[in-house]
Amino acid sequence: MRTWPPVPEPAAARGEIVPLWIRLPKQGEAEPRTGLARGVISRLCAEGRVKSVSLQEKGMARGVRLVSLPSLLEYLERLAAEQNPPK
Repeated sequence: MRTWPPVPEPAAARGEIVPLWIRLPKQGEAEPRTGLARGVISRLCAEGRVKSVSLQEKGMARGVRLVSLPSLLEYLERLAAEQNPPK
């Protein structure tokens, strides 16, 4: 059975390296693996639904927030399972 749009094969099966940690996308852009906007991912991190870390050197005003890609994908899978229970 074919689906539309075609379901891509997992990145690992394509030989693609899948990072463990990703940066938040730039303002107005979506994270390419999930399609989620920066604000949505930031909210999920703030609510503790996905793991993240802040890399900020002492005395610096700004840092970089990294998000655990596996925890983000696991959250989306749990959400999908809740919203689409087996029939």
